[in-house]
Amino acid sequence: MDGDVQAWKASIAALYAMTRGDRPLGPVEGCPCCVSPGEARALHQVARESAPAEAIGRFAFKAMTTWGEPRDFRWFLPRVLELMAIEQVGALCFEIVAGKILSAGFAAWPESEREVVRAAFAALFRLRLGGGASVEAIDLAASCALLGVDLRPLLEELALRALDDAAAAEVYVELAESVVCRQGAPATGAAHGRAATAEAALSGFFWSEPTLAHVERLFFRFSDGRLGERLSLVAQCLELAGDAGGLPGAGPLPNHDIPSW
Repeated sequence: MDGDVQAWKASIAALYAMTRGDRPLGPVEGCPCCVSPGEARALHQVARESAPAEAIGRFAFKAMTTWGEPRDFRWFLPRVLELMAIEQVGALCFEIVAGKILSAGFAAWPESEREVVRAAFAALFRLRLGGGASVEAIDLAASCALLGVDLRPLLEELALRALDDAAAAEVYVELAESVVCRQGAPATGAAHGRAATAEAALSGFFWSEPTLAHVERLFFRFSDGRLGERLSLVAQCLELAGDAGGLPGAGPLPNHDIPSW
């Protein structure tokens, strides 16, 4: 857990450093119908490291549509993520923020900068695994997929952590439920309103025979309470798919890392 926190802090520090040259020269202008001069001045006058969630959330939600340009959004991005890791920030979700990053020209940023952003999202995902961030796992996975973060290593790490950590097991079952606990085969479009790219990454991992075996191990480890009920339901969905011949294999987790119960 401490390692996850330190990695998260380091990734945010790297993001602050990456964007230090993007400071707006004056108050960030917005649509006069949507953004008052007072709001713009207040956001400009506060240090971004201490900008309040209300102001940051309002700016980020409107960024590049009715308030500011890509450079302005880059400047405040570290604070946006920093706050979202610990509290609800306005109407933002991580998938919206990832979409804003793409709108800010992410594909044309230097590869080194894109890696800094991806590293921050990956670090936040790991922080979430240990219960160090109160964010929706599916939303975070969707944002990672949108930005090109390789989800498989993160999901493999999650699966291993889940064997000994109830918080990680909760994240594991939340993600598994999103792709296996519905009628029929995995959908090809967006699942539950999430990005199709995220669904593809999650389906490829969870919709598999190795996942069924792993879920059964988790059930015997955490059979009591609501977590046990959710794991049992996921196992039933996977078993039904397997009986119907619709459960493909995916690369199994390394057996030497997974203890038997």
